[in-house]
Parts: sequence; C-alpha cells; structure tokens
Amino acid sequence: MSHFHPKVPSAVPTGGLRALVVDDEPTIRSAVARYLRKRGWYAEEAEDGLAALLKLERSSPGGYQIVISDLRMPHYSGDQLHDWLALHRPDLFVRLILITGDLTSPALSEFIARTPRPVMEKPFELSALAELVEAVLVAGVGGEDQVPNP
Repeated sequence: MSHFHPKVPSAVPTGGLRALVVDDEPTIRSAVARYLRKRGWYAEEAEDGLAALLKLERSSPGGYQIVISDLRMPHYSGDQLHDWLALHRPDLFVRLILITGDLTSPALSEFIARTPRPVMEKPFELSALAELVEAVLVAGVGGEDQVPNP
C-alpha cells in the first residue's frame, strides 16, 4: 500500500480540468466528484469499469486529465481498467489513481505491489486525495516511461 504526503507546488492549475471518477459505491463516487467540482474541475462519473471504458473509448486524448478508480467493481474491475489504460491510453495511465477498501484479497495485494500507480485506502480524507491528484498531475506530465510493458 502506497502512502503519499506530497509537497506540491501551489501553482498547479485545476480550473477547467476534467476528471473521470469510477466507483460502484454511489456515495463515494459522488462525494469525490462533488469535491473536485468545488475545486474547479469538471468531474464525470462512471458507476463501474465498463461504464468508464465506454467513456474513455469515446474521449479523445486530452479529454480527461486524470482518472480516479476503485479497484473492486462489478462488470469490469479497476485492475482491468488499469491494464487497459496501460495498453491503450498511456497518457492517462500515468495519471491514474486507484482507491480501495479491500486489502484482504491476496490477488489484490499482489496487484497493488506490482502497480506503479498510487493506491489510496478507503476511507480517506478528500483533501488528501486532492493533494495526490495534484502530485500525480505534476508527475504525470511526460511520464509515459512509467507505463509497464505488456
């Protein structure tokens, strides 16, 4: 499990940026999206990985600046979305944040150990997520070298 306490320049722009928030728990999904909107973002929501995949396939490069995704979801899980982004959208893979409340699964623990993407454990403070979003935006610029080879 990665824990982040980033020191981020205060000049990171947030106005007008687009986020895709993916979580099958409506209360978490809407809370994260609302918080980002209050910070000046356009936040689009997807109820699972399949809905996110459809939105991502229809978006152009640059359509979203960041993806925040739960790992455990029906139909198409967050780890599947992670792998799809690595193959098809490396521009977004380097700006993917994963969230989870399930740390008991050995398979999930193995996945978390191998991913280069940050993982936040639920429950989390929305302000901590916002700091991580800003840190990922700074680190993700030109970070396509962080994309694993399939």
